[in-house]
Amino acid sequence: MAMTGLPKGMTGAETRAYRWLNSQGITVSRFNRTTTPDFETTDGYYEVKRPSGKTLVFSFGQIEKIIATKAKVLVFGEAREPITVIPASELGLDITRVRGFNVKIIQLGRL
Repeated sequence: MAMTGLPKGMTGAETRAYRWLNSQGITVSRFNRTTTPDFETTDGYYEVKRPSGKTLVFSFGQIEKIIATKAKVLVFGEAREPITVIPASELGLDITRVRGFNVKIIQLGRL
């Protein structure tokens, strides 16, 4: 079932991603504010990332879920279009670079 209206609690990047997905004819059926992936759609799963400079930061758990669901990562800055779309097949737990971005994977809860 398609969502009606803009879901509450989205970041700016998630809002741009939601609108971009809709403009591509992809219907968003669910927005997950606190879990990965962010969007469940008619075209699969999507996680939204906003780069910090030329770095994308993921938690270990996010990478695992992205790979397990075969989600695509939408990298959004301030523009209405994504900077790039990264398929899960290009990610891994030992990756350090993808599509011109440095990748930092952090273990939450551990110093």
